[in-house]
Amino acid sequence: MNGSAAPVNRTDGAAPESSPRAGESALTGQALVLNRAFLPIHVTSVRRACVLLYTDAARAVDDAWETFDFRRWCEAGPAG
Repeated sequence: MNGSAAPVNRTDGAAPESSPRAGESALTGQALVLNRAFLPIHVTSVRRACVLLYTDAARAVDDAWETFDFRRWCEAGPAG
């Protein structure tokens, strides 16, 4: 596992500060990539963050800092 995707808004998959504008895909937003110590590495697209999550190269992180692999992230459903 290389890192974790940042805390994200599970409703649209984008960090709250990068929510898409009207008519814009949520996949064009930005996601923060964290290392294993939860230190920021870089910013990537939500699309790339989803690929990292799906290929088990990263984990999603919720607001309570709980981590999810792709299967558990899908099972958890939208937050809120």
